[in-house]
Amino acid sequence: LWQHVTRAINNKDQTEATNEKFILEEAQRKAARERKAKCEDWMPALFEQELATGEWHYRYA
Repeated sequence: LWQHVTRAINNKDQTEATNEKFILEEAQRKAARERKAKCEDWMPALFEQELATGEWHYRYA
């Protein structure tokens, strides 16, 4: 998922890293908009939110 960003960082190309990060984040925003339009809930696979505090914790810790 982040391989293009990582490669650009390793190549010390901040501009390309920023561009790749933007592309990735835009895809995530688009997916969120589509879920919202379909009234679909999003459940994180690896984290869960503590109801009392609102804090997020790794599910398998």
